[in-house]
Amino acid sequence: MNLLFFYSAAAATICALYYGLELTHQEPSLRRSSVKAISTLCLVWTSLALQAPVILIVALAFGAAGDFLISLRKDDAFLASLGTFSIVQLCLIALFWQHGMGLETVISGYGRLVPLIVLLAFCFYVIFRMWPGLGPVRWPVLGYSILTVTMGVAALTLPPEWPFFLAMIAAGLFILSDALIAVEMFVTPDIPGFSRTIERAIWFSYFAALVFVVGAFTL
Repeated sequence: MNLLFFYSAAAATICALYYGLELTHQEPSLRRSSVKAISTLCLVWTSLALQAPVILIVALAFGAAGDFLISLRKDDAFLASLGTFSIVQLCLIALFWQHGMGLETVISGYGRLVPLIVLLAFCFYVIFRMWPGLGPVRWPVLGYSILTVTMGVAALTLPPEWPFFLAMIAAGLFILSDALIAVEMFVTPDIPGFSRTIERAIWFSYFAALVFVVGAFTL
């Protein structure tokens, strides 16, 4: 622990709260996109201070870039954000798999097999619901969805002990956040007040996932 940790963690918390409570529902702007990206970027410095695995730091850096791009709410920026977040998922898959106990641990007992079935069923349902509204981005979104499911499966291979249990929670929150994004963008019509609520849920579930995954590999 050092001053870099405390300052970066404090900055990440302040920026995350400011974005979540004040900026999520506002129109795209440089300030809005910057605050969102800085929230995640501060976690990069926090991870450096805690000597996190390099691959996790890389994931957070690409996550910050993806946060900036997706907050622009433009079609080309959305596709670019899918690319950066795909790199994030690949990094997490590699990290979880490196510390996991193998796929056989998932399919050999009900304790992990049931969550796996729930995960697959949930993701299939979300993809099925949003498929008609995806239009020209359906195949990139499908590819990213496959990576997200794979990340969830990799998390289920982790040892069920502290602090790796935090990574399992993080994986669930990542999947929840992505599912809410899919609902907001491709399924749910405009409902007064609903957009603000779901955007806050997306952000706080996503940022909590980042905090949990950092904790899982630094505590």
